[in-house]
Amino acid sequence: MNKIKTNISMFKKFSNFFFEEENVSARKKIFSSLWALVIGILIASIFISSLGSNPFQVYSEIVRSSLSQYFVYKFLIIISVFIFSSVAVGVGFKSSMFNIGIPGQMMASGIVSIVVMSYLGTITKNTIEVTAISMLVGFLAGILSALLVGLIAGLLKAYFNINEVITTILLNWIVFYISKQLLNGTNGYRFETPSGSVDRPTTKQIVFSNSFFTTTGFAILIVVMAIIFAVLVWFIIKKTSIGYKIKMTGFNKNASKYSGTNEKTLIISIMAISGLLAGIAGFLWYTYSQNKMSIDISPEPIGFDSIAISLLAFNSPIGIIFTSIFYAFLTTGSNTLQLINPKLDAQAVQMISGIIIYLAAISVVFTKIRPIQKAFKVYFLYKSKIFFRETKEIEGYLKTRKNIVKLIKTTKDEAQKVLWKERLVVLDKHIKHLKEKHFNKEALLEKEQKNYKNHLNDFITNYQFNENLNKTNDIKYLEKILLINTQFINKLQLLSKEHKVSIFKAYWISKKIMAKNNKLSIKVIKLSNKENEPLWKELKESLKADFFKKSLNNKEMTDEQKVELFKEISDKRREVNKQLSESGFYDLKVWKDQYKANKIELKSNYNKEKEMIVSNIKKDYQWLKMEVN
Repeated sequence: MNKIKTNISMFKKFSNFFFEEENVSARKKIFSSLWALVIGILIASIFISSLGSNPFQVYSEIVRSSLSQYFVYKFLIIISVFIFSSVAVGVGFKSSMFNIGIPGQMMASGIVSIVVMSYLGTITKNTIEVTAISMLVGFLAGILSALLVGLIAGLLKAYFNINEVITTILLNWIVFYISKQLLNGTNGYRFETPSGSVDRPTTKQIVFSNSFFTTTGFAILIVVMAIIFAVLVWFIIKKTSIGYKIKMTGFNKNASKYSGTNEKTLIISIMAISGLLAGIAGFLWYTYSQNKMSIDISPEPIGFDSIAISLLAFNSPIGIIFTSIFYAFLTTGSNTLQLINPKLDAQAVQMISGIIIYLAAISVVFTKIRPIQKAFKVYFLYKSKIFFRETKEIEGYLKTRKNIVKLIKTTKDEAQKVLWKERLVVLDKHIKHLKEKHFNKEALLEKEQKNYKNHLNDFITNYQFNENLNKTNDIKYLEKILLINTQFINKLQLLSKEHKVSIFKAYWISKKIMAKNNKLSIKVIKLSNKENEPLWKELKESLKADFFKKSLNNKEMTDEQKVELFKEISDKRREVNKQLSESGFYDLKVWKDQYKANKIELKSNYNKEKEMIVSNIKKDYQWLKMEVN
């Protein structure tokens, strides 16, 4: 019984998350990440197809290869690496700090742990044999070194306000060059390979004295520990006062400071903890996944991937678990793609991964672009029968007919059934009549359009021009057209509000006629004020000439004289502006502002009608609430 209650409770929590209003923000983040991945995979599929391969075959090979006996150990370790390194990034982001030093901190952990294990383990020509004790000591030394690198960035941020992005980037390269110097093959250290390349220096291969550390069971244990850790971090951030302080610092540092939070201690602690987590990731990566450490041309690239993983999960530790699994598939499963197609070499695989990763990294964009929401809204608007079409009356009777048919099927009383059938016959005749009326006669919108065009054409054809009063005649002619257009727009808006015509068609027709009215109004204003243009020019020139004349004639003015001059010019400007306004100089600007306001009002009314239609129909589709909201 308790088990049933627990299952019901879990289902209730799940349904609350997807349907309750307070979870809209979280749902948007999840769906934006999913859309980022889907679109990234689609674009990558186009690229794969261009190389002559079947995208489905490529993706199935990635999954198959990752879960194969040969690669599954590495796949599970890489998931753990991504979880720890991405949580390290996410913790920093939660407090509004960008720890881009994950690669350097991973490398610091890797080089120190390998050095320690080499001196505690057994050395052969090309291998370092390590025991559980030497690994534990190496692990502690490695994560402490990574913590120290993060601590340096935290101290510089807290006490000298040096941006953590700058310090962590520089620390990346400092650790990189120190590691490269240690591994360049010229010092004869215990952890070096005898024939280490100067271009790509490498440590000796790590081998384990206990074979348990190479088993799938051990890798599963590491993944479980990483997942438990991510959940623990989520709990701390979400449910504890420490997590609240971290988030508050991220939202508003000043508010956090005034609430009593020790800002310096918090910054130092977060950067140090972030470094420690990156150190765990570095130890796992170099010890269990790579079994060695080699230095390429830049800091560890997998450390930068953790930034994208964290961003895709919106820095949520729980979300990071799933995005880490996705990235682990891409990282591990791409090793065997050349078996499918020789063109799928390292560069092509990097291109495929890059496309998906890039779209994933900008997943925040998809919080605004929500195709499912838009698709359902269009469906609801279409279903309303009053947005795109003008058959609302017919649809109402069809709905009534559907209810009567249902009653006929369910009613057991034969007399009542006969009565419903008789009513159905009458209703069918009426529906048939309405359909004939609708399809054989003009729809109301078409009728109103035709009346408007006839009225306009009649006026244009019959208008008598007065050749002696060209300007006045032109203005009257244009004003009459404006009046006819405006009356038609008002008529459309009234019919649209009453849902007697298609709202969609009425909006776009009104918008088109408003644009015509705008051009006509500009012509009217220009024609009306054509005689005043010389006056405008004269007034503006007089103001400018007056200023230069008085200022040039009094080059050695005192401060009091300058103040008096500017006061005089200011008074003159007000007087000129008044004359310009009275003579119609600002009429065009006023009209342009009015036209913008009219367009905004039209669009606002249109959107209100749309939202009203959607909200009314959406009540019957509560299960779609998660994407329609």
